[in-house]
Parts: sequence; C-alpha cells; structure tokens
Amino acid sequence: MKKNIGNILALYPTPLVVVGTMVNGKPNWVLVGHVGIIGHDRVMVSLARTHYTNQGIKETNRLSINIVDETMLPRADHAGCVSGAKEDKSELFDCTVSESGVPMIMEAPVVMECTVDDIYVTDGFESFICKIDNTYAEESVLTPSGKINYRALQPVLFEMPTYEYLRTGSVIGKCMSVGKNRDAFLLSLRRRAGKYAAGCGAALSESRCAGTVKRDQRRRGGARRKSGALAGRKWDEMAGMAYGRAAGSAGRSGI
Repeated sequence: MKKNIGNILALYPTPLVVVGTMVNGKPNWVLVGHVGIIGHDRVMVSLARTHYTNQGIKETNRLSINIVDETMLPRADHAGCVSGAKEDKSELFDCTVSESGVPMIMEAPVVMECTVDDIYVTDGFESFICKIDNTYAEESVLTPSGKINYRALQPVLFEMPTYEYLRTGSVIGKCMSVGKNRDAFLLSLRRRAGKYAAGCGAALSESRCAGTVKRDQRRRGGARRKSGALAGRKWDEMAGMAYGRAAGSAGRSGI
C-alpha cells in the first residue's frame, strides 16, 4: 500500500551539469541538478534566484550546459560549493568561448550552447527556458553514426534526498520493444496480479489472479497455433482482458 509522503519532488536521479555564463566579463560556473527537456530543441535550467550566475544569464541571454563525467566531478562539485560572488571561478576549468560569447568547458564530454528564450519565475527560483543552438561532443562518446553513446559517456547522476552522486546502470531493454514481447508482457502482468493479491494478503486472490493470466496464456497459445495473424490480435485482446480480470479479482478482495 502506498503512503502519502506529501508534495515531495520525486523525479530523481537527474543528469548532473555545470552551467556556464559570462558574469562581469568573466566565465562563471555553477553546479546544477535541476535540468529538464522541453520538446526536442529546448531545455530548462532551474536555479535558485539568489545564485550569482543568474545575473550573467539575464544580462547575456546565453549559457552553456556542460555534462559532468566522473573525471571532472571533484571540480564540478566545488563549483556548487562556493558562490562566484565570493570566489573567482573563472579558472576552475579550461574553457573556450564561442563566437556568441558563451564559455564552454573543454574537458566536458558533451556541451550544449544555448540561448535563453524565456524565464519562468516561481517562489525562490528562476527557470531558464533555453533553445539549443549547438551541441558539441567528444568523438570518444559518439557512435559510428554520430549519435551520443551514453554507455560510453557515463554521465554522473544527482539524487537530491541524500545529496549523492550516482553512476548510470546497465541496459534493461530497447524502448518501444520491451512491450512487444508477449511472454515478457504477460510475465509482467502476472507479477502485477500477484502484487494486487499480496496487497490484500489473500492467498486465494493471488491464486485467482495468477490463474486468470495462465488461462489466457493457454488461450493465446491456441490462437497462435490457429493463425499467426489472428494470434497477434487475440494477444492484444486477451492481455487487456487478463489485466482487467486480475484487477477486478483483487478489487473484490478488498484492495
């Protein structure tokens, strides 16, 4: 059974980045864990309004998003420990400045050069809506077709509740393919039915839920033997029916 833990932000972990911009004519860097995707050509960078970096972003309307890997993590973490108002962080990283005046970290494996389109203000925060102008990536993290290989990149992840940095894990499966595997789908359905039953603590319900799925597996097997094309349609119908009956069984048990 789920417990209400309040209006806690639960979308972690997130990619860890260093945001760069020019402040008073010098590069300045800040560590950022709150970044998001908007469409396919825009991103959001959310910063507390008190950050020294914000004034530079609003003055220049430009910034860079530098993805952090493990080799640059100690200095990236330092960028988040001190304010540019108290320490000159312009020498923290070797950097280059783009033609549009955006400082970019040379050792960062992937860098996005951005123009600020808009600023969304909430209590205590300024979220910068940015259009991606250019993306630069080291050849070592690119596939032969020129796409970013995230297994090679291994970006550092950030998790707020414990303030810890995490590594990316192993591959689970291919997007838009896992759900097309019928056996895997029905196995997932069986496990879900088992969770319903476990939630109410009724062994009878678990047997009934699991039995529903097993019956549909047998029917699916028969449909497949009759016709491959018909089996595909039957599988979709029967999987939906099995889920509905499993949920219904659990509901009648008082979940």
